[in-house]
Amino acid sequence: MAVFTQWWGNRYVPILMVISWLSMLVFNLYTMILLVSNTDPYSFVDESGPVTEPLRLLYFTITTFTSVGYGDITPRGSYAFFITIVVSLTGFLYSALFVGGILAAFTSQNPRN
Repeated sequence: MAVFTQWWGNRYVPILMVISWLSMLVFNLYTMILLVSNTDPYSFVDESGPVTEPLRLLYFTITTFTSVGYGDITPRGSYAFFITIVVSLTGFLYSALFVGGILAAFTSQNPRN
């Protein structure tokens, strides 16, 4: 954290921390969805059948994480439902954390002379 403080000052440290946490979280959740999909190909399906392409599963992860949820890919089975619930709850919680980090960065107690 001292490296970030030296480069950008205290103002941007919370923003960088939140962005790094979000990036780590999205890709960890994507990995969980990818593993469930590789274990059971019919865990996530669309109108044409099972979805096993990594890019489509990343699309599903991000749309669920950001609460968009278009509904074109649906989870099937208990593992897929559980992972989808975890993705949507963490998306909600980390969105609040992201907004809180931005507000904390811009409302910090810096003396202005």
